[in-house]
Amino acid sequence: MANNSVNSSSSKSSGIKTIVTIIMLFLLYPVGVIMMFVWMKWPIWVKIITTLVMFYVFFVIIGAVAGLVVQVTDPYGKIFEAQRRQCTAQCENVPNATACMTECLEKLRAPK
Repeated sequence: MANNSVNSSSSKSSGIKTIVTIIMLFLLYPVGVIMMFVWMKWPIWVKIITTLVMFYVFFVIIGAVAGLVVQVTDPYGKIFEAQRRQCTAQCENVPNATACMTECLEKLRAPK
């Protein structure tokens, strides 16, 4: 009976370790990998494949977030908008405002 209790406690502990490790792999990738290699008794090939797959997923997510941030903030669009406003202010009192705007914007787009 005592042996049964030890096995039950050990399997619960092993199950909790597995759940905690998998959660950490998704939430805090480096900590999860360390926990997986230290705690888990999985075959080494499972650990390596899990590490590589999670590494790929981790960097795909970081790349997607970085791309989204750049797209949302749109630094080049904001620079162009500021330059357009500057050209509009410069060409405001010129008789041929359209030609002035075109010339001004072309100067800004030309490589220096």
